[in-house]
Amino acid sequence: MNEYLVQRSTGIPGLVYGIAITENWILFCQWSNSFNPSPKPGETHAVRDSDHPAVFYVTPRRPEQPLQSSEWKPYWHRLYTHPFNSEVVHTAGAWEERGKIYFEGTWPRTVLFPFSSIFDGQKKPPKEDVCGFGLL
Repeated sequence: MNEYLVQRSTGIPGLVYGIAITENWILFCQWSNSFNPSPKPGETHAVRDSDHPAVFYVTPRRPEQPLQSSEWKPYWHRLYTHPFNSEVVHTAGAWEERGKIYFEGTWPRTVLFPFSSIFDGQKKPPKEDVCGFGLL
């Protein structure tokens, strides 16, 4: 077993939920959630923070020997953000092509789950077209 710690260093709170794996890389998708320490009745402790970008952590599958052409040092990981605020719910596939990593997944455009709240505590139920299938 090859196990090591990937420390989050963004200052952006969130829950790592989705994961995608290619031949050489592992991608962790972080939800843009904050913690509500004192929820009112009907609210949850975890609330979606729509001010934060989508966050992704990338780490080599073999951290002791990352791809030679990648210029990564052993046990490095990198953080990437996407300006579109979303909670990648499930990933569908991932692959590498010409030195780039691609993955597909569902990208909700609003609060997807009925028990979830937006950061300000207001429940915003989905109206229409709540989820897209995206390629990053």
